[in-house]
Amino acid sequence: MMIKNWTVKVNQIRNSGYKKKYKKVINKDGSVKYKATNGNGRKVINGFINHVNYLKDKNRPAHKDTKITVLLNNAQNILNAIEERKSFRQSKGLMGGGVRNFASSIVCVIPNNINQPKNISEWSKISSRVIFDIAKTTNLPFELIKKHTHVVLHDESASPDKHSHIHVLVSNVINNEVVKVISQRKTVHAVKMGFNKSVKIVLNEDHKNYVPKSTKVFDKPLWLARQEKNLQLENDAKNIEAEIKQKKLKLSKINKAIALLAKKLLTVRNEISEWADDFLNHYFVKAEIKANSVAILIDDLEPVAKKEVSEFEKTIKKIEAKNISAPEKAKISPKRKRRRRKIKTHK
Repeated sequence: MMIKNWTVKVNQIRNSGYKKKYKKVINKDGSVKYKATNGNGRKVINGFINHVNYLKDKNRPAHKDTKITVLLNNAQNILNAIEERKSFRQSKGLMGGGVRNFASSIVCVIPNNINQPKNISEWSKISSRVIFDIAKTTNLPFELIKKHTHVVLHDESASPDKHSHIHVLVSNVINNEVVKVISQRKTVHAVKMGFNKSVKIVLNEDHKNYVPKSTKVFDKPLWLARQEKNLQLENDAKNIEAEIKQKKLKLSKINKAIALLAKKLLTVRNEISEWADDFLNHYFVKAEIKANSVAILIDDLEPVAKKEVSEFEKTIKKIEAKNISAPEKAKISPKRKRRRRKIKTHK
């Protein structure tokens, strides 16, 4: 089966407000749509600059073996454009009109099993084509769009399974106006077509002749990927619960002390599940409180249930790896390490 385009992911970079979760809804005709869940969602503060800093941070776990290069360093120009619009509207006595989505993020991915760009120059040619296509659909000058575009290359050639890609952040505000067409379907379509052409010109790779490694892997938006991670977490939790129930049936025949241990294991499992829900959904204040509680519970269990504690730690590490942008204070593992060091020091 052939794919229609090389992979292009488009997302809005929200600087403030609340980012909602979505649930899958199947219509009567079998079609699928995604509906926002009730509630405010995850609070976002300084989202744009945090995203820019994340893209260039070589110390992030997700960037292991990643060679990061900023191809076009115009993040400050995007921030300046937002501030200039705000000042302009104030000078005209205009109310409202605040901008929450500072930029449109376009991620262009090149599969790792085709020819790869040999140098920065070839990557720059590919990114320039993206800027050209945006300029064409917005009817704005190429140099103006370029001035308001920040481009970061993630070269994954040292990784066995990740694909090299560029992050193209384009300001949603140019010349004191919100340029809505940047995030519209026709611009996305133009970028996809242009990306196909640039890969053909630069790498001599035709998307029409490409057969993907696996036809079962589909590109997903970030919010959908997070929901699927939550579902996987629930399944893991059910497996742990099933194991604990089985242990309870066996151990209940021995004595009350062992029955109490099983109860504690179940409590820890529930606490981990609640922490994980907050952690994966970026409710980090709640996650921090729950992480402290879980760390204490596991510490109490460790002397009498080392095998079970080891399994809990594996689950925790898997969960923490699924949200690499989370602060350390919202994680359980660092708290466990600190407590171990304190115990050794007192000894």
